Amino acid sequence: MRPYRLTFLLAIGAAFLASVLDGFTVVMLIPLLKTLFGTAGSLSGANQLEAVLDWLLHPLLAGTTPKEAAARIVVVLLAGLVLKNVMNYATAQLNVRMQEGLVSNLRRDLFRHLLRLDLDFFQRTRGGQLISGIITDVDQTK
Repeated sequence: MRPYRLTFLLAIGAAFLASVLDGFTVVMLIPLLKTLFGTAGSLSGANQLEAVLDWLLHPLLAGTTPKEAAARIVVVLLAGLVLKNVMNYATAQLNVRMQEGLVSNLRRDLFRHLLRLDLDFFQRTRGGQLISGIITDVDQTK
């Protein structure tokens, strides 16, 4: 696992960012609904959240018509969705790289170990049993 520490940390970071962006896209629906319909519905405890969103989005929405404000919020929402999906993709790619690298290293180490064994071991053990064990047991580590 040591050679894949950086990959592991990057995968965790990308997964964290993806989850934060997922929450961001849901929260961005509040100003969109508020702009389109004048209210975001009855959300309990959303008054503080709406106040923070109004403060954050004020520079983006100041002096715009409701149509322009809705278009800008949709652009921000789409950008959040695209970034979230990019982070999910990066997480998946990093995880696959780490898994395949670990399996490759394990197979290489196992093969090196087999090369150092005595010939008596190979006379006692069936070749098919040995190959089956190497392939299935190493693949189960994924």
